[in-house]
Amino acid sequence: MPFGLFLMVSDWLDLSTFIFFLLFSIGLNNLTLSIYSITHRISRQANIHQRHDDFHNSQELNIYDCMKPSGKFDVEFKNVSFTYDKAEILSGINFRVKQGGSLALVGPSGAGKTTIARLLPRFWDVNGGEILVGGVNVKHLSAKDLSAQMSFVFQEIYLFSDSIADNLKIGREHATEDEMIAAAKAAQIHDFIMSLPDGYDTVLNSKVNLSGGQKQRICIARAILKDAPILVLDEATAFADPENEAELQKAINNLIKGKTLIIIAHRLSTINRLDNIAVIVNGKVAELGPHNVLLEKHGRYKDMWQAHIRTKSFKIGSNNQQAIKNSGDLA
Repeated sequence: MPFGLFLMVSDWLDLSTFIFFLLFSIGLNNLTLSIYSITHRISRQANIHQRHDDFHNSQELNIYDCMKPSGKFDVEFKNVSFTYDKAEILSGINFRVKQGGSLALVGPSGAGKTTIARLLPRFWDVNGGEILVGGVNVKHLSAKDLSAQMSFVFQEIYLFSDSIADNLKIGREHATEDEMIAAAKAAQIHDFIMSLPDGYDTVLNSKVNLSGGQKQRICIARAILKDAPILVLDEATAFADPENEAELQKAINNLIKGKTLIIIAHRLSTINRLDNIAVIVNGKVAELGPHNVLLEKHGRYKDMWQAHIRTKSFKIGSNNQQAIKNSGDLA
């Protein structure tokens, strides 16, 4: 427009031509945006197709000398190392969780805690060492036998566009209705499900609005119904709203009874009573032991614990400037 006005003032352009090019430029702008939108969608579709091809062409995990489960449910990592995309993620991981025992994995974000949890069901193969379940290397167990021994509740909530009942029965499709309802009650989600128009037959889709805590409790109910002897919790309450967090804690307490438990947590106050705590730093076990023993070592765990306590007592206000400084120095 400024350039066109300049040309008009200089008598190099008449008014009708100026108006034509103004209208033309507006139309051209809309066309350009449409072309950009189409090319962006094509690029996304190409990426999806590439990932689809990579998935179907990926090499299947081999079962080496397939063995039957031992019937025991202790978990052991022996000198495990793992490399992904040429980057070393884990190195020399060693720990053992006795059957019915518990272990917490703590440490900074990106240290490798979730990777450790996902190596247990053999989402990937380790590059060194071995992972044992009941004394049997997971590489010697079929996918069906391995998954039957484990239940997972991850940060990511996986629910399918199907009925609530079918979502609950994914890990145990032949469960009775009474067993399903009992699991939902233990997960503190039964009353909410019954408040829905179709109850357990409600199909989960965009028309059904569930909070993060409600979705998480459905996942916990699914794990309770499966009743696997080994349980892995990866920040199961990370995305829960405050109103649902107390209900989630009740559900988790019902879920972990009698299980071999591995839990990933950032809130140290929720795991200080577990049998052992492993501090993972840069893909290695920096410290391992019970809560009280680790505090006596005056190492990384004690620093994390003191920072956690200060965070819990923090309040917004001018009187907390020193606390902020101290917490920053500690971190």
